[in-house]
Amino acid sequence: MAEEKHSLLDEEGVTIVKLPEPPSGHRHVSSKASVGFAAKAAGDESTALVDASGLPPDAAHDESRYTERELLGEGGMGKIFLQHDGRIGRDIAMKVLRTRYAKQADTLARFVREARIQGQLEHPSIVPVYDLMRRPNGDVCFTMKRVRGKTIEQIVDGLSRKDKHFIDTYPRRKLLRNFAAACLAVDFAHTRGVLHRDLKPSNIMIGDYGEIYVLDWGLSKVAGLPDIPVHKDKEQPVALPDDAGARTMDGAVLGTPGYMSPEQARGETGGLDARSDIYSLGAILYEMLALQPLHSRGSVSGMMNSTVRGTDGRPSFRSPQRSIPSELDAISVKATQLERDHRFTSARELHDAIERYLDGEQDMKLMREMAQAHARAAEVAAEYALAGGPNAREERVRALREVGRALALDPSHTEAQRVLLKLLAEPPNELPDEERLEVLENDADAGRVTTSINGYYHLSFVITTLLVLWMGVRSWIALSLYAVVSAATATIAFMSARGRLSPSYRLFANVISGTLAIGFMSTMFGPLFLIPGLAAMSTMASSFNTSSRGARALVISIGVLAVLVPLLLEGIGLLPPSYRFSNGELVIVPRMHNFPPTATIVFLSYIGLGHIISISVLMGRLHESRIAALHRLHLHTWQLKQLVSDETNNG
Repeated sequence: MAEEKHSLLDEEGVTIVKLPEPPSGHRHVSSKASVGFAAKAAGDESTALVDASGLPPDAAHDESRYTERELLGEGGMGKIFLQHDGRIGRDIAMKVLRTRYAKQADTLARFVREARIQGQLEHPSIVPVYDLMRRPNGDVCFTMKRVRGKTIEQIVDGLSRKDKHFIDTYPRRKLLRNFAAACLAVDFAHTRGVLHRDLKPSNIMIGDYGEIYVLDWGLSKVAGLPDIPVHKDKEQPVALPDDAGARTMDGAVLGTPGYMSPEQARGETGGLDARSDIYSLGAILYEMLALQPLHSRGSVSGMMNSTVRGTDGRPSFRSPQRSIPSELDAISVKATQLERDHRFTSARELHDAIERYLDGEQDMKLMREMAQAHARAAEVAAEYALAGGPNAREERVRALREVGRALALDPSHTEAQRVLLKLLAEPPNELPDEERLEVLENDADAGRVTTSINGYYHLSFVITTLLVLWMGVRSWIALSLYAVVSAATATIAFMSARGRLSPSYRLFANVISGTLAIGFMSTMFGPLFLIPGLAAMSTMASSFNTSSRGARALVISIGVLAVLVPLLLEGIGLLPPSYRFSNGELVIVPRMHNFPPTATIVFLSYIGLGHIISISVLMGRLHESRIAALHRLHLHTWQLKQLVSDETNNG
């Protein structure tokens, strides 16, 4: 009699489904468990299974007892309606087999078996079944507890959308606690000899008051028994479109693509054990942590191939911005191993691993409290810093240090991250002394580069003296002065680039000497030919070495003198004119040298090409410096962004 208490009997008193009590210390599905659908006689086993799906005549639906309210949902085999039980005075859920399946013995048997198995799995996280019956129109149905809450699928979707309600209501710790409870419910079913075979995010629900439910046992299998033979129309897997998502497949392959185990995907239904469900639980855990599916959604064949081949089970690999601890990575990887021998041996073992991680978090409670204290101190200091005043700099330093301490204790601390972002978004108005000195040093380095280029520029002028000798000298005094001043200018520039001149007169020594050299060149072609371009190049190079507007204006003024002074001296008659106008033609009157055709063309080509090359080199070096500065700036910005979570970065 004791054994019959754990059995369901058909109308003739023959055992239909019997789930054994879990043996002591036994935590996996046993192929030798004394469970099964017993045949009414020694006839064909499949016939017995079909016969066992029938209900006695007195199992008719009491039409006066239930009042239909609304449709709650639809599944592959049936629809679920909200009904009001007038006898008890409560709302219940009624799952009704679709009318088109009423004459398919295999589907009918599976539907009835779902109700009987779920009804015998008496666990707080498995929805209790109240009754199994026929409706007046002959449809088979069963009633069960009406549950409320959000499925993990809905929660993951809300978190992915960064919905504030979901972020506040379902923090990671709460999700893991509920997931661990679901693992215990699955383990309970395993010890009773039942595999779920269709675990996925939409089949685990979290209630508003701490409830956790493992739903939809329609594909469950009792250990030691063959599956109910499928209808002849279902000998092949159902063909699903590429965007089928998380729909359950029926037929030769049972389960949901992307969540079924590799052995399920290969069609090994006969040798499945608890580790198959553990793989599905691991896929759910992965998606909870990464907010992305383990196997990327796409075509069914793509998901099935990914399942059979195996994939990286570390959620942190796909979602590094989620700051997923390595302990959870390891749990996910072990649960989703391709070879089932490498997975957790039971759902309880998976539960225990999650609990050990959560217990370890308890040890961090004090660190979080300390982080909170530092974050609050940082927030106060930041308010003073951003308000300005004589102590703004010191308060900013204090705020940054407090933020650093808070994040060192708890890298995911939201308040500390927000204070850091606030400080970074509003930098101080004045550069700190130590940073200002570094800027000056960098500016000096850039100045040495441009000064060195300017030195080579004026050294090229010295070379032109050889060309002047070729062209024929008219004024040895002018040539000598030009050569000496150009050489002196190049020497001063090279000495400045190597820091051998005092900074107080380094700049103007270069500007004055360069202006004199270019001014003496006016004796070659006059002050209005070549001279303005050469003076512009020299002045531009010197302007890069001064940060003061006043000093820059003085540099420009001195450079302008290279053109104006010779022109003025010619205008007042102290120098002979360089230009003569006759019959609409401009004639250049040289004073330093002659104008033989070949030598003159070579001279002008040398000056023109040298001018182009010098300017190009100077601007190229300045562009490289600008790009390097931008690169460093964006690199620092990127590193700072990594200090805060993805949620904080997105407001």
